[in-house]
Amino acid sequence: MRRALIVDWGGVLTAPITHAMQRWAAEEGLPYAETMAILDWYAPQPGEDHMMHALERGEVDAQGIANWLSDELHEHYGIAISPDGLIQRMFDHFEPHDEILNLCREARAAGWVTALLSNSWDNPYPRERWDNAFDAVLISGEIGMRKPEERIFLHALNVLCVEAAHTVFVDDEEPNIIAARELGITAIFAQDQHAAAAELRVILQA
Repeated sequence: MRRALIVDWGGVLTAPITHAMQRWAAEEGLPYAETMAILDWYAPQPGEDHMMHALERGEVDAQGIANWLSDELHEHYGIAISPDGLIQRMFDHFEPHDEILNLCREARAAGWVTALLSNSWDNPYPRERWDNAFDAVLISGEIGMRKPEERIFLHALNVLCVEAAHTVFVDDEEPNIIAARELGITAIFAQDQHAAAAELRVILQA
C-alpha cells in the first residue's frame, strides 16, 4: 500500500505564524488587529474571493498586495505607511521549527511518499533545509491553486500517485483541515506543533 504524508510550511515547519506576524507588525509600526482584519484571507465565504486569494494563486505579486494593504490601512484607519518591500519583510520573522520536518524525513525513509503543500505569498522558501524530506514541493503560487480549494488536494494526490484514504495531511489552518477531511484524507490540525507531531508519530509507527 502506497502511503503519503503532506505537510504545510508556515505554522507547521515554522514557529506559529501569529508570532511572526506580531513581530513584523511591531517592527513596521502597524496596528496588529487592524492589519490582520484586512489580511484575513479566510474571512470570505465559499465562492467569494479576496485579494489574498489572488496572491496565493500567483495572480498578484507581493508588492501588489503591499500597495493594496497600504491603501486599505489609509482608507479605513487613516494610517500612512510605505508599501515598498512590506510583505517580503514579513518573512524575515519566520523561524524554522523542525519537529515535523524531521518526521517527514523519517516517513520518507520508511517508504512513505511526502510532499510540502504551501499557500505562498510570493515569498522565498528555505528549500536548502529540506534535503531528503520531500518527494514533491507544491507551492500555490506556482501551480495556480490554493488551499482549501478541492482541486489543489486532488492535484497533490495525483502528483504523489496515492489515494486520499492512504494520505495524512498536517496544516495549521482549520479550513484546510476541513477540506482535506471532506476528501477522505486523515488531517492533523497543528494548533500545537508538539501535539501535532506526537499525533503524527503515532500514525507513522502504526
